[in-house]
Amino acid sequence: MEKIEFQQMLKSKRVRFTPQRYLVYKYLITKKNHPTAEKLYNDLVKNSESISLATVYNTLEIFERNGIVQAFNCKDDNFKCYD
Repeated sequence: MEKIEFQQMLKSKRVRFTPQRYLVYKYLITKKNHPTAEKLYNDLVKNSESISLATVYNTLEIFERNGIVQAFNCKDDNFKCYD
C-alpha cells in the first residue's frame, strides 16, 4: 500500500495520519518477522529514524484498535508481537 492509500485508509477509520505512523506501518509491511514494540523501535532508530518508544507503543495500540495490525502474545506471553 502506497502512502496515499495508507492516508486514505487512516482517514476512513478517522485516524490522523502522521509521518511516524507511516514509518511504523512501512516497517511492519516490509518485515517477515513479528516484532515486539521494542524491536520495531530499535530497528527504526538504527536506521536514523526520528521516533520515540512511546510513539511506537501508541501507534501500535491505535493500529490494533482499528484492525490495521494484529497483536498476539509471544516469548512466553511476556510481550506482544505484531503482524
